Amino acid sequence: MGRLKDLKGYLDGRRRLVADVESRLCALQSKYESFFAEVARAREVELEQLIGHATGDQALLPEWLTAELLAEQAAAQGELRRVPRTHFHTC
Repeated sequence: MGRLKDLKGYLDGRRRLVADVESRLCALQSKYESFFAEVARAREVELEQLIGHATGDQALLPEWLTAELLAEQAAAQGELRRVPRTHFHTC
């Protein structure tokens, strides 16, 4: 009987350890997701500013650059439509 009691104690300790590790990982995941969202927002603002500068007054840009910008915009939009949405485990 003593051996089963020892095994139960060991397993209980492992369960607590796994729960503690999961809790810490979920906290780290939450921090990462917050940081990533912050960086993504900053990137979007900067990208919008760059797009505004590049396409604001297309009459000032060379014709070849305007054509390339429009082609790249169409290609990027097509790629975004094809990217599958992935789902991650959330805590």
